[in-house]
Formats: sequence, C-alpha cells, structure tokens
Amino acid sequence: MTTVENIRDANFNECTLNSFDTINGNTINENIINENTINEDYINENRINKDYINEDQKLAENQERNTQKIQNIEESIKMAIKMKAMSKFYMIIEKVMKIML
Repeated sequence: MTTVENIRDANFNECTLNSFDTINGNTINENIINENTINEDYINENRINKDYINEDQKLAENQERNTQKIQNIEESIKMAIKMKAMSKFYMIIEKVMKIML
C-alpha cells in the first residue's frame, strides 16, 4: 500500500467514524427526547392521578354531606310523627275532659 492509499484509508476511516459518531450522537439525542417524552407522560399521569384523588375527596365529602342530610330528614320525620301523635293524644284528652265535665 502506498502512502497515498494510506492517507485515503485514514481519511475514509475518519469520515466513517465521524459519521457513526454523528449517528450515535443523534441516537443519544433521540433517546433523551424519548426519555423526556416518557417523563412528560409520567407528569401527565401524576396530574391525572391527582385529579382522581381530588375527585374522590369531593365525592367522599358529598357522600358525607348527603348522609348527614338524610339523617336530619329522618330525625325531622320522627319528630313530626311524635308531634302528630302527641296532638292526637291531647285531642283525646281534651274530649275526655269535656265528657267528664
């Protein structure tokens, strides 16, 4: 092999190495981009999870309020039944008193 051929081979090898380095560098950059995309997906997923947690908290609070409202209504109904029964009882006592007098 002559000196000229050696120089050509050396230049070719250097060009080839540079090409591979550039391709590998781009591949690494693409990997970083893909990794960032995955990180964004995780961030978005975490936001969605937080939204679900907040929604679950709101639903639990609403359910608790609704349960309290139902209990209040039940108490009101019981009180109304007692009041009606007492008013009938007093009406009967009043009639008995009128008869006795």
